[in-house]
Amino acid sequence: MKRNVIEMGGKTYVVSLPAPWIKKYGIKKGDELEVIEEGEKIVVSSGRGPVAKNVKIDVSGLDSALIYRLIHAAYIRGADEIKAVFSNKKESELAHKALATLIGYVIIDEGKDYIKAKDVHGPATEFDPILKRVFFTLNNLILDNIQALKEGKLNISFIKEKDYEIGESINFCLRYLNKRGYSDHRRNMMIYSTLRNIENLGDEYCHLFEVISKNKIEKKLLEILGDLGKMFKEYSELFYTYDKDKAIALVSYKKKIKANTLLFSKKISKSEIIGPLWAIATRTFDLIEPKLEEAY
Repeated sequence: MKRNVIEMGGKTYVVSLPAPWIKKYGIKKGDELEVIEEGEKIVVSSGRGPVAKNVKIDVSGLDSALIYRLIHAAYIRGADEIKAVFSNKKESELAHKALATLIGYVIIDEGKDYIKAKDVHGPATEFDPILKRVFFTLNNLILDNIQALKEGKLNISFIKEKDYEIGESINFCLRYLNKRGYSDHRRNMMIYSTLRNIENLGDEYCHLFEVISKNKIEKKLLEILGDLGKMFKEYSELFYTYDKDKAIALVSYKKKIKANTLLFSKKISKSEIIGPLWAIATRTFDLIEPKLEEAY
């Protein structure tokens, strides 16, 4: 959008602020706004989240997947209070479980056909520690379960639990970005899309380990998994600080994994293992593309 510059008193230049933005963040006369100069751009920040938003969701007649997705979607979009309405015991249990996974939320009211939960932490919970938890948990999920495979102690239920924890943390991060935005607004969309891709990557690892658990463990497979784990660890470090050598290392890992996957595919005919291995390598490598834009 464009705004005309207004001259006041011959010394001050004024630009009007969009009414929808004023309403969204509850800006009133006399409020202070933060103004940041970034080259040719001026960034105006309210320093607060949007005005509280309450949402009512009717989950009656919906299956479990849709109930979870609707509640999580409202949370990610920034709802400060969610009221879920249901028609039977199963829907009630699902709504309770979905609301219980929302970081910062607590159940404040419930009746025979509804449950209500509210964000009681507000902006108090910080973004960066939760984001670091995402990387830490996925790194551990990969490396710990490679070791568990070697020892014949793979626990699929535990893997799914950790994958779910990653999803909870990512939902919080996405919510934060929608409500408040990242500290460097220029990285907002990059981080948002990165988190979505990491969420999918976690799901793919969860699926891969489940498939592997039903098959004989080959030495070459463990080697490929080890390189995949190292690849994501390198990316985790690259995410916070761009490093040319780490970027080159990621390329090397991808090439090595591709070569080993081709060799492995000649020994076995199980596409349900080969496909996910290469998909994970490709998705992990694709994560670095947005980061490369910061190299200049």
